[in-house]
Amino acid sequence: MKDVLKAVIFDFDGTIADTERIYIDNFISMIEDYGLSFDEDDKRHMVGCGYSEKAEYVSKKYHVDIRNEEEDTALFRKLNADNIPKDPSCLLYDDVIPAFQMIRKKGLKIFLCSNTPSDRIEKIVTKMGIISYIDEIFGKDKFLVRKPSSVAYEYILKTKGLNKDEVIAIEDSKGGIKSAKGAGIYAIGLCRVSLPEDLNADIHINDLNELKMIL
Repeated sequence: MKDVLKAVIFDFDGTIADTERIYIDNFISMIEDYGLSFDEDDKRHMVGCGYSEKAEYVSKKYHVDIRNEEEDTALFRKLNADNIPKDPSCLLYDDVIPAFQMIRKKGLKIFLCSNTPSDRIEKIVTKMGIISYIDEIFGKDKFLVRKPSSVAYEYILKTKGLNKDEVIAIEDSKGGIKSAKGAGIYAIGLCRVSLPEDLNADIHINDLNELKMIL
């Protein structure tokens, strides 16, 4: 893998930026009228999920009919965008820049692949001061289908003219791992919140600093 590797593809939310907790809190606030209480296990299962996936999980587990209309998804997305701090540098994980620097020294490309719109990610990473490390951002607006569909990663491979063996993916959610593996890409599971058994990746790490022993 090391000999043919040309690029590392990172998820954004929960991998680069500590935003998943914001999204989960927003969802919980939207359904507070149902009077439910959620534990850490529930929150782990909501990582990387959109509104509909979160609502489906809660409805099934707690036997309640969580409202799940298009306007709810739209409101959820608006809350997520509105609740990002004006200075998002506080959301940048400490291990990101060292990992990016190490990858750059190896001459590899860095791409971001996310269910979040590209323009929002670009604004955030610019304010974080890491835009110079990133070769291209692939948000949902580029491939139109959310992970866990493999379309996201297949789109990147096709667009950049890369073979599946020339890239690796780093994801913190089961949906992200499923997306990468569905495209035949070696998937590294980053266990910031999720457990290895949640992700089912090809290999699991707890910190991006561990990448230096893999790449």
